[in-house]
Amino acid sequence: MQKKSKVTASRRMHLKSMILQKAKEELDQETRQKEEDKLNALNERVPPMQISGMSLQELQDKCKELHQSIDVADEERYDTNMKVYKQTLEVTTHPPLGGSSCLVNTLTRLVLVTQHHFMKNGHTMAVLLLLLLLFNH
Repeated sequence: MQKKSKVTASRRMHLKSMILQKAKEELDQETRQKEEDKLNALNERVPPMQISGMSLQELQDKCKELHQSIDVADEERYDTNMKVYKQTLEVTTHPPLGGSSCLVNTLTRLVLVTQHHFMKNGHTMAVLLLLLLLFNH
């Protein structure tokens, strides 16, 4: 036995269309807000230029100044992109220490062999320093 819906099909369609209309309005509002925020940020970072009444030499100097600021911004962008690229490469190419049992076993063996060698010769301080060096890097 199927339950009959208390809401008619036309009412459901009307509710769906109202929900879609409200979602579209909110999306449009969000888009407008993002554009306003973008313009405000640009106006804050780059003040409007007053070039009317400038001589040819002043305009050329202003162009050189703008080119220098563009070069600085490009260098910063390049440096940031390279930093992110290197970090991404490091994360993707080097497995985490906990997941690499082979590396952990090798380091443990190295510590034990070195510890045995130095302890046998009475160099306990050297063992502690070696352990500190190994696990701090």
